[in-house]
Amino acid sequence: MEMRGQGALIRTKLGAQTRGMRNVERERLRARLDAAPEARLVLVSAPAGFGKSTLLADWLGQADVRRAWVSLDTRDNDVARFARYLALATARLTGGPEDLPEFDARSFDPELALAGLVDRVAAAGDGAVLVLDDYHVIDEPAIHQLVASLV
Repeated sequence: MEMRGQGALIRTKLGAQTRGMRNVERERLRARLDAAPEARLVLVSAPAGFGKSTLLADWLGQADVRRAWVSLDTRDNDVARFARYLALATARLTGGPEDLPEFDARSFDPELALAGLVDRVAAAGDGAVLVLDDYHVIDEPAIHQLVASLV
């Protein structure tokens, strides 16, 4: 757990949480993921329990890509907290230091956060994958704007 003055980040949220899940082979979906190496954005959407996280974790385990993963929950509807998770995840894409910006709700500057995130994603280059698992739980408009700007 990363403790800072702005609250705790749970580092286990930065990896696929698929232990104990049954694996259902999804050749057609795996083939579609394999066929999208140039894609800048891939959205995997289905109702709960359809194996999205398992599919992505399995694919990432075999794909030749650098990867970062954030498992989201309703507590991540704070834009500063969300940005800190993205900053930590994107640092893993670049192999750089996991230094976290000092984002907090009172002084959060979305333009500054976006600039840093864009720089990290650009530094990751081709062959980098960032998974925002369970993004559907996010309903904060400022987060949607941040993600839209990042994309």
